[in-house]
Amino acid sequence: MSSPPHPADTPPAVEALPTADVSPRGPAGALSHIERVVIALALVVLAALRWLSITSHQWNTDEPQHLHVVWRWTAGYLQYRDYFDNHTPLFHMLNAPLLRWFGERADIVLKMREAMIPLFAASLWCVYRLSLRIYDRRTAIFAALLAAFLPAFFSRMGEFRTDVMWTTVWLLALVAALEGELTPRRTFGVALLLGAAFAVSMKTTLLLFCLAAAGGVTWQLAGRPISKAWPRHAAAFLAGLIIVPGIIVAYFASQEGGLPAMYQCVIKHNTLPGQNLAEVMGKHLLAQSTLWLIPTWICAAAMLPEARREPRRGYRRLFLFLLTGGYYSLLWAFWPVVTTQDYLPWLPLLPIFAVAGAAWLRQFLRAKFGRTLPWLVLPSLLLAGEIAWVVRTEWPFPNAEAGRIETLQARLRLADPGEYVLDAKGETIFRPRPCYLLLESLTLKQIQLGILKDDIRERLIKTSTAVVGRLGDRGNALPDAERFIASNYIRVKGGHVLGQHLPAERATPITFDIVIPERYGFATLKGDVQGTLDGTPIAGPRWLEAGRHEANIAHPAGEVSLVWARALERGYSPYTISKWKSLD
Repeated sequence: MSSPPHPADTPPAVEALPTADVSPRGPAGALSHIERVVIALALVVLAALRWLSITSHQWNTDEPQHLHVVWRWTAGYLQYRDYFDNHTPLFHMLNAPLLRWFGERADIVLKMREAMIPLFAASLWCVYRLSLRIYDRRTAIFAALLAAFLPAFFSRMGEFRTDVMWTTVWLLALVAALEGELTPRRTFGVALLLGAAFAVSMKTTLLLFCLAAAGGVTWQLAGRPISKAWPRHAAAFLAGLIIVPGIIVAYFASQEGGLPAMYQCVIKHNTLPGQNLAEVMGKHLLAQSTLWLIPTWICAAAMLPEARREPRRGYRRLFLFLLTGGYYSLLWAFWPVVTTQDYLPWLPLLPIFAVAGAAWLRQFLRAKFGRTLPWLVLPSLLLAGEIAWVVRTEWPFPNAEAGRIETLQARLRLADPGEYVLDAKGETIFRPRPCYLLLESLTLKQIQLGILKDDIRERLIKTSTAVVGRLGDRGNALPDAERFIASNYIRVKGGHVLGQHLPAERATPITFDIVIPERYGFATLKGDVQGTLDGTPIAGPRWLEAGRHEANIAHPAGEVSLVWARALERGYSPYTISKWKSLD
């Protein structure tokens, strides 16, 4: 059957896409009673697990990193110029008012996770709308439910991270593109959303490439000539794409030193020297990930006759399938470092075709063997398996990060507002870091290559930083910093503070060096320390300048610790740490 005539000013590949509303009931008919019960139960379980995961899901290191950036906006600092971050800023800017409203609190990660729930819900609504446009209501509902419980999607979309907003805006752009006839006005709206996605994450570059690839292939398969309206679409697309990023770039350009710092952090820092597109593609061209394209092309070829018979939905379906099938291979072919969160724009699209595939399998079995399973069986089994996996891997009831909240509370008590705290990626959130660079993977790689300098020791001394948090495995890549911290800081509840362990013997002088001038006091397991310090009686904490000092301890032999005085005054002693359970 030939397709209906198309207006001369409409792009032909898009003309084949549906312009009329798709029936909400579709060919499968109304939902049965048992289907309604399954859907209702799944929604109740989803709401419960989503809410409980706020406290049961362990904190990802990216969450406090993003929160630290958001807090800096509330404190009047300029991102990139005054502190380092390698993400585009829209997510942080939009969350700054909410963080200011919540205020300084040790459980801030949990509160800000609550703000991600509406974005998670919006992403599921997008899956529902996309499914409805290319299939039917039953498929749309179960596709959205299956997307919700996909373990990786459920987990990452509950965290406070830029990828949550990035994924949601991307899905909204797809909905906007497929909801109706792709006029220049709609093209502008889609591009506006893609521009907002760019302002949230530069990874939108990959999404744009996937759109172009899937759209170009669909255009060719539709067999239509290029429309005379393409200049208007191109102009609308470019105009929409640059508005949001343009406003942000203009703002940073208006701030002294803002634009060069933004370029350095967002563009240059994220591109490792010695890597280029040709090398990355060459490395992955024959990799296992490219094999994903083989079934994609086979299934697309099988879908093409149906698309030609029913162009109003068929070419939309084919486009979204090509986009879904090609994303994984393109991600591994073009992206130098792939993480779980990079899959988020792709994962919720998979259930659309999984549910449709289950319906096709049922029809195939009926045609082949004359009998088949009820339609609900396969989606229900998939749904039950996902829920079981989520609950098994992440038991929803305990507070998984009570120790980390306690750690943050301790650091906030140790360091007053405005005082520096060294940590890996901003885990202390509400305190400035003495070093400009965050200790994330690309930074450490460039330090190892000699491109960036490890200046932690110098910055700790210059800023008189008294509190140091956990550097974790990152410290292994910074041996000079690790040695300095081990020699000049002592572990207490919440992290490390200025101090040293001093092996003491009765009436035997102890010499030690102070690098960071501060008020220090002595602590032991056996109470107060008696003796002399630099020739004068020890009578409580005192200020010690940089240089060598001598102490003579009068009470019995044992370990004596020199500790930052404020830590002792606020109840943080290295000898009470055994009673404290922490992740630090």
